Amino acid sequence: MKKLIYFLMASSLLLASCENDNYDEPDAGLQGTLTDEMTGKPLVTEQPNGFQIRNKEISWTGTDIVLDNPELYARYFWGRADGTFTNTKMFAATYQITPVNGPFHTVPIREVTLQSGMNPPVDFNVLPYVSFRDVSIVKDPANSQRVIATFTVDVNATADEPATIRNYRLFATSRSPYVGASVFDDDVSSTTDVALKPEQLGMPITMRQTGFVPGKTYYLRIGARCKESPQDRYNLTEIVKIEF
Repeated sequence: MKKLIYFLMASSLLLASCENDNYDEPDAGLQGTLTDEMTGKPLVTEQPNGFQIRNKEISWTGTDIVLDNPELYARYFWGRADGTFTNTKMFAATYQITPVNGPFHTVPIREVTLQSGMNPPVDFNVLPYVSFRDVSIVKDPANSQRVIATFTVDVNATADEPATIRNYRLFATSRSPYVGASVFDDDVSSTTDVALKPEQLGMPITMRQTGFVPGKTYYLRIGARCKESPQDRYNLTEIVKIEF
């Protein structure tokens, strides 16, 4: 008798699990670009995992109790190194959309209604914690295995959020064009982060790095970060390609 009861229970569960899902697949989405307020260009970020887009549906019944907490029931997806982002697998609904977890100040939440079969642009302006000026990364004419990097660092604080400079570093690699804090070679990158003092802000900085091998192609960039940057993320310069 027990075996029969167990068999009937298992059969009921199996039949229940085989019922058709009556929900349509998500066919809405969004795309966009984070624009650097200081340069007017797309924000330069890390690859992978330079920033995320937080999205939370607010059109279902009862969301009035969670509107004041952006993290509650929120979902996330990653943006790209060139400051763009795309998600084509969202349900048609109304969402709160915000860029987060990148090396920039808090961005105001936007409310966006997505429609089935559409992928509208949703762009944001962001203020990076660190900006760079007068960047130059070139081979040293006096040493075939050395580069000279010069640059100027500025920090961008707001009335509500500080920007406290922490350090900078030269990243270099011959393994991938996506050089940065996640992809670099120890033998041709600066060995450690270099502390940056407040009095150095706005002043030209020069770095020299040796160890580059003739016949190889390297990718290089400068990174600097503030204490307030989420997960210690760097602001980065454009990537420079040098053939030795």
